[in-house]
Amino acid sequence: MRPSLQALMKKLKRKNVFIIGGGMSVLNVDLSLLQDEVVVCINDAYRDFPNATAIYWVDESWASENYDNLKQHACQLRFTSKHTQHLNYKRRPDPTTIANGFVLRRTGDAGYDPNADCVMGNNGGVQVLNLVVNMRPSNVILIGYDMKKEGNRSHYHNEERPFIKDQIYSDQFIPSIMALSREMKKSGCKVNIINANPNSAVRCFEFGEYTDFLKH
Repeated sequence: MRPSLQALMKKLKRKNVFIIGGGMSVLNVDLSLLQDEVVVCINDAYRDFPNATAIYWVDESWASENYDNLKQHACQLRFTSKHTQHLNYKRRPDPTTIANGFVLRRTGDAGYDPNADCVMGNNGGVQVLNLVVNMRPSNVILIGYDMKKEGNRSHYHNEERPFIKDQIYSDQFIPSIMALSREMKKSGCKVNIINANPNSAVRCFEFGEYTDFLKH
């Protein structure tokens, strides 16, 4: 296993892992309670977690925009993905891209890849979940996995971001995460996944309280 993934597994294996997405329901969460937990941040959520365990993004344009802040952030376990043909492991056994993001092989837009080097999914929320479950955690708690807009907003943070239309969620993002859930079950992956937002449009995981999984 690549050094970056070995380091990530050491931090995530047999732990309760909180993945922080960008949905509006994050505003209902006391983020101060999570500062000492094992937290994986998607995109701009890293701004709220100076002690984040890992950071994940998909778009290099986002990494370019956040380059200076990422450079100053303490978290060194940063991951992104590219389609397989972009990687040359013979020359770079643990390749990185902009902002020192370790590159995973993206092997498809729908499904689950049990290979730790790989992820599937058409958005960061699905891909990072594929990555995290391959690190063998005890439980994965999803925060901000709303997959829908609230009023005229689709993200909880105040950063300027393109508005995500309902059709993107219903036609692309939600089918992708449902395919991940379905294929995980077929593969025998038994990692427990909890969705902390009962109003989420993602209905393929059990719902529960994030506070039930805190250390204290």
